Amino acid sequence: MKKNGKAGCEGQPPKEFLRAVDEFNTGRYYKCHDTLEDIWREEPGKIRELYQGLLQVSVALYHEGNGNRRGAVRLMESGMALLDPFRPQCLALALSAFLNECAQVLEFFENNEAERLPGELHPTLKWVPNLPQT
Repeated sequence: MKKNGKAGCEGQPPKEFLRAVDEFNTGRYYKCHDTLEDIWREEPGKIRELYQGLLQVSVALYHEGNGNRRGAVRLMESGMALLDPFRPQCLALALSAFLNECAQVLEFFENNEAERLPGELHPTLKWVPNLPQT
C-alpha cells in the first residue's frame, strides 16, 4: 500500500468538492467537470492533480455516454494515472476502491468494443468511513 504523502489530502474538502462528488455519483459528468475545473483553477498546490484526475475520469464517462470510446479510454487512462499517487485515500475519498472500479471500466472497453458501458460498471466515489477526527 502506497503512502499518499500529498499535501492537502488531510482535512475537510471544499464544499464545491462535495458538490462535484454528488454530481459524479449521479451521472452528471459534464456538470462535475465544470465544478472540478473551477476548483482546479483556484488550487495552487499539488492537490490540484487530484482534481484534474477526477475531472478527466468524469469527462471520460461523459465521452462514453456520447459514443466517443477513443476519447473515453484516453481520458480514463490519464485520469487514473493522475489519481494513482493519492492512493489509498485523499480528502476522505476511498481512491483505491475507485481506481479499481475504473480499471474494470477500462477492461470492459477493451473487451466490448461495440457495447455501451452498463450502469452497474460506472465507478462511484465513496467516502472513507470512520476517519479519525483531526
